[in-house]
Amino acid sequence: NPGIAPAMDELSVALSHQPLRELKLNLVPLGREGAAHLGRVLPHVGALAVLELAHCGLGDAGLEALELAGHVPPSTTTDIPPSAAHLQVLNLGSNGITVKGASVAAHAAGLHAPALLALYLDRNPIENAGAQAIAEKVLRRAERLETIALSRCCFGDAGVERIAADLPSSVTSLALAGNKIGPRGAKALVRALENTSRLRVLDVSDNRGMGSAGVTSLAGALKAHASIERISIAATGMNGAATRTLARAVREHSALRAVDIGRNSIGDGAARD
Repeated sequence: NPGIAPAMDELSVALSHQPLRELKLNLVPLGREGAAHLGRVLPHVGALAVLELAHCGLGDAGLEALELAGHVPPSTTTDIPPSAAHLQVLNLGSNGITVKGASVAAHAAGLHAPALLALYLDRNPIENAGAQAIAEKVLRRAERLETIALSRCCFGDAGVERIAADLPSSVTSLALAGNKIGPRGAKALVRALENTSRLRVLDVSDNRGMGSAGVTSLAGALKAHASIERISIAATGMNGAATRTLARAVREHSALRAVDIGRNSIGDGAARD
């Protein structure tokens, strides 16, 4: 994009006189070149609390350019003090980030993990290894993280097991839709839910490999998890028997406000239940 460089230069000059708390560039086609320019802009914005770069075409190369530009060098091994961690919202959704880029993103987000409230990495094919990096470098250190969006990230049971193992107790919304989660991953989530008493929204839709066994496991956890208000289990490959188990759990769950079980072959009898 030939217009990115001069636009970023102008932004850098403006920000040097007007520090911001929020910078939202969603849908701006930055690419690698724009990311490199942005990396030179970021040091001028002060204690940035919100950085949104969804749908910016960054890819792994863009993330690396952003890091190498000096904002958070990927070679840094020393954690910044919790008092210096200021980024609260990081949105890198839909950027074509793969396993390699996920490690870079995890490093950057991990440095701010004590302050982070929301992390969006949805619609990036980070696979199991990327999910592991996010779990180890971000979730494990998070103290206040409430929103985690990791839908359509191409990881399976191995990835969700690592996420579940390091899921912070502060989480209120967890989106894992459209991955490759099976019954094993569902059981890992059930174990994680025992330590997340604040969770209100859970989305595991479009994980067809989960099947009836996985949904039955989640239904059992739902009975004991009084805080959940919304749950989506659409298109998870469950049958009528699992739906009836879920229906009994829903009837016993007074806080529940919305349940999505669409696109499942549940049968007429289960639907009436």
